[in-house]
Amino acid sequence: AAPEALFATPLSASRVLLRWSAATENASVAAWVIYLDGELVGFTDAMHFVVPGLPAGGAGRFAVRALDLGDNLGAAATASATTRPEDRGPSR
Repeated sequence: AAPEALFATPLSASRVLLRWSAATENASVAAWVIYLDGELVGFTDAMHFVVPGLPAGGAGRFAVRALDLGDNLGAAATASATTRPEDRGPSR
């Protein structure tokens, strides 16, 4: 089953924090698979992941899928986020 309650929170001009909760039937999850705009970004065994290397002020569509012990991928949960604009420091 898809993860529940996926949230995407911009942390900076180039990073987004993803966090989610597991569906109750996800007892046999071996890892979580993370995607950005359909491309594989990484894997984690935690229910959070920081996606680095994004363009400042850029938007992306994130997806998280469960990978079970039998190497089967579950349905995706999705969320969108826009990174913060680049911090150029105080203006003079």
